Amino acid sequence: MLSTAAIIVAALTSTSPQPASVRDGLDEAAVDRVFASYDREDSPGVALGIVRDGELVYVRGYGMANLEKQEPLTGDTVLRIGSTSKQFTAACAVLAEQQGALSLDADIRTYLPEMPEYDAPITMRHLLHHTSGVRDYLGLMGLAGYGDSYYSNEAAYQMIARQKGLNFPTGSRHLYSNSGYFLISVIIERRTGMTLSEFAEKHIFGPLGMTSSHFHDDNTHVVEGRANGYSQYGDGNWVVSNTDLEMCGDGGVFTSVSDMLKWDANFYEPKVGGQAMLDALHGHGFLNDGTELDYALGLGVSEYRGLRQVSHGGAFVGFRADTVRFPDQKVSVITFANLAEIDPSSLAFKVADIVLAEEFASAARAQPTSTTKASAKLTEPKFIELPAETLDRFAASYLDQASGNVIAISRSGEALLLQAGGQSLTLRPTSELEFAGTNPVATLRFEPSALEGFWNAKASVGNTSLVLGPYLPWDPSFMSLEDYAGTFFSEELQTTWTLSVAAGSLMMTNGKNLTASLAPLAMDAFNSPAGVLVFQRDAFQRLTSFGLNAGRVLGLRFVRQE
Repeated sequence: MLSTAAIIVAALTSTSPQPASVRDGLDEAAVDRVFASYDREDSPGVALGIVRDGELVYVRGYGMANLEKQEPLTGDTVLRIGSTSKQFTAACAVLAEQQGALSLDADIRTYLPEMPEYDAPITMRHLLHHTSGVRDYLGLMGLAGYGDSYYSNEAAYQMIARQKGLNFPTGSRHLYSNSGYFLISVIIERRTGMTLSEFAEKHIFGPLGMTSSHFHDDNTHVVEGRANGYSQYGDGNWVVSNTDLEMCGDGGVFTSVSDMLKWDANFYEPKVGGQAMLDALHGHGFLNDGTELDYALGLGVSEYRGLRQVSHGGAFVGFRADTVRFPDQKVSVITFANLAEIDPSSLAFKVADIVLAEEFASAARAQPTSTTKASAKLTEPKFIELPAETLDRFAASYLDQASGNVIAISRSGEALLLQAGGQSLTLRPTSELEFAGTNPVATLRFEPSALEGFWNAKASVGNTSLVLGPYLPWDPSFMSLEDYAGTFFSEELQTTWTLSVAAGSLMMTNGKNLTASLAPLAMDAFNSPAGVLVFQRDAFQRLTSFGLNAGRVLGLRFVRQE
């Protein structure tokens, strides 16, 4: 089977036709329409692979791998896949455990004694499930004035090890953090004597014949057939968007659609790791209170339109990626993009809608009768209709009490639209106070606030929970912004931020890559492009410090310098 697929892949270019025996049953025209806007010779685009029963039944490139050289994307083009790499890192960790080199349930300080001793031990399993609370190193380095340009692995490691605080008590929450998987790579190197790249080549890529795949831990390494990453500004204006960072584990895999076929096949007939590795990779994470997560080891394991699906996306510099597998149907969709503005996850699920149309229809007709948790996950919410005036009463701005982020909720037709961080989520009513979404799985429940005319809400989006309260805009014009001016030092970042007042606004700079105006958010709280600053006062009401909440970095402390 695999040899047949390899022959098919080798024969394909971005425009070559498929053999009729492979095309049967697939509406190619419908698939091509999904990618029509990228099917050009003057645009980056997407490499697509559709796998059914171990065969690449359709593979095409839409757009160009390299605009300067006019090289088209194909099934053999090598692209950076960002966080889609995490499944390979997790597999390496499981294999290393099978070999007796480490234990996923050991305190990471057993292997990384430089890490601080927090209130509770952090295990490798916490790192893999994103429940450790360790702050994201990419966010930390950005706040310290580094961008996506070169800094050493050691600098990144020391940044993580310098953190005195966590985003939350270990095991109490799930919050995606690249630090966990980067630390896994450091542990593997210390325990096996091989870099993650060497370990993966010896135990995964080599045995599976994935000759175009590797962890890219040397930015001077020449990679044959690789694509450039791009970003777009304006209409049809492209800029190259690559990186010379060499961290691996959280990302760093370069691969192709044709190589991913071989990795996909290993989930059905494992040549590496055996069934024990597959079971480990698909094992759901749990919080301390027993809450089950949809996140396993480098893979999201949930359902889509009533069918089980396993997937993980990736995004870094000018590359975007996703692999979506429907294991019961033995169907996978691979979408690797070299343009930052492309959403490969949305495209992959649109392709799945076409390929699995009959299966989705059957799943919709089959109503589960069991009330178990497993069957509940396969049950579509029962939506109802509410009058526009009922929906309108929830339309307002809300403050997430954990992150300090402002969440906007508005009415969109017969549904509510939740907007945060440039992302939008449509939620339809299931009762007068409850709403739900299906992709991703989300719930929203309102309850009256103590403030008359306002609402509180609790939301769950995938594995992320939000506690929302009324957002009451604060106007500091009655008091002097000069109170907030000064220099503030973060020991954990080893960075000084300077706040000053200019043209009636509070400004901040880190002296390197960020200068911005701060917008009043709530009493003693300001919003900024870097995150939310919440100021603390002493017993004499003097401003002494501020805490910074910046997405995957929470509670970072800056102390005022006299």
